[in-house]
Amino acid sequence: MAEWQDREWLRAEQYGTAANLAARITLHERFSTNSQGWYAWLFERLQHAEPRRLLEVGAGPGRFWCENAPRVPTGWQVVVSDFSAGMIAAAGESLARAGMRCETNVFDAESIPYPDGRFDTVLACHMLYHVADRGRALREMARVLTSGGRLLAATNGPGHLAELESALERVGLPASLLGHNVAAPFSLENGAEQVLEAFGRVELHRYHDSLRVTEVEPLLAYVRSLGSTEAIPEAAIDRLREHFTREFVASGAVAIRKDVGVFVASAPRR
Repeated sequence: MAEWQDREWLRAEQYGTAANLAARITLHERFSTNSQGWYAWLFERLQHAEPRRLLEVGAGPGRFWCENAPRVPTGWQVVVSDFSAGMIAAAGESLARAGMRCETNVFDAESIPYPDGRFDTVLACHMLYHVADRGRALREMARVLTSGGRLLAATNGPGHLAELESALERVGLPASLLGHNVAAPFSLENGAEQVLEAFGRVELHRYHDSLRVTEVEPLLAYVRSLGSTEAIPEAAIDRLREHFTREFVASGAVAIRKDVGVFVASAPRR
């Protein structure tokens, strides 16, 4: 799990391009059971304060804004950022195709290059658990917000993808490959107390969803995206294929729980 907090490995290997993240997003988009997708659900929470100046930190390939482009009011000023230049290059192309006009920038969450009070809302989705000094990153997010601004910080809980964890362990792969273990430093269970070090108030909104996967290969692509070929040898992938195929024969689908939510924080501390 330690490498998931190694910024150089994350920048060069895991998130050097959008390919690994795309494999994981595809599984959720194709097989989630909640008819309201994650991006639409999260956008509703973003709208509550009618923000006009927004910063997304750790935006990856910009999928949130691409999915919600038709809903974004004309007057919003959006900055999409990531610490990976490869991710931001992919985001710029995708956002242009979606007709979403926004600024893009490359920087580390621990040092945000904008003045105090620049934004009404900061969005940080499934990224704070990668940050070495989360306290500093959260203080930076609070600093660039107006006094009435809000932070939306999404993460996972310990029940996230539990059935997939069990499948990995059955074939001899470490459960630490999976997101809820990666998320342990900043999870639904311990994130609120960390956020409160930089904000006066925080509340948790849970997104209720699960996966019902009816094809083997998207599951295998998800697992491959989690590490290098040395960490995930093809022999283990073959064992996983056999395991999932037996489950499909027995049940018709692989059912996997999700444990996902977003902290909505306000009253940034100065």
